[in-house]
Amino acid sequence: MADQIKPLLSIKTQEILRQYKTTNFIITKTIYMRHLKFLLLGLFLMLSFKGICQDKISQQVLERLKAQQTCWNNGDLEGYLDFYAPVDSVRMIYSAGVVYGKNNIADFFKKYWPKERMGKLTMTDFVVEPLSKKDAFVSAKFSVDAPNGKNSSGNFSGIMRKINGIWYLYVDHSG
Repeated sequence: MADQIKPLLSIKTQEILRQYKTTNFIITKTIYMRHLKFLLLGLFLMLSFKGICQDKISQQVLERLKAQQTCWNNGDLEGYLDFYAPVDSVRMIYSAGVVYGKNNIADFFKKYWPKERMGKLTMTDFVVEPLSKKDAFVSAKFSVDAPNGKNSSGNFSGIMRKINGIWYLYVDHSG
C-alpha cells in the first residue's frame, strides 16, 4: 500500500515542482536578461566614452605638435621650445646622447639650430596613442629643409604629458 501512495505523491509533487521550476526559470531568465541588457549598455557606453576621450586626446596632442611645427617654420625658436615640458625630468634623446632639462634642451637647440639654419620643418605620418588621461605616445616622420642646403630628416617618437591642462613634449627621441 505504501508503494501505491508513493507514486501518487510523487506525481503531485513532480507536477508542483515542474510548475515551480517553470515559473522560477521564467522569472530568473527575465531578471538575468534585464541585468544583461544593463550590463551590455554600460559596457557599450564605457567603450564609447573611452573612444571619445582617446579621440579628444589625440586631437589635442596633434594640434600641439602642429603648433610647434608652425613656431619652427616662423623662426620662433623660443616658441618652439615652449612646447617642451617645464620640468627638470624632460629629456631629448638623439644620436649622440640624452639632454635633460628644458634649459639644457634650449641650449642644445640654440647651438645646433640657430635661427638662420632652422628652415622649414615638415612632420608627416603622425601616430598619437593615448596611454592615459595625462600621457600619450607620439611618433611621426620629420624633415627640415635648411636654407644652407644641409637638410635633415628621420623619425621621431616621444611621450606627450599633460601638465596643468596643457600638453607638452616630455620625452623627445629623434633620429
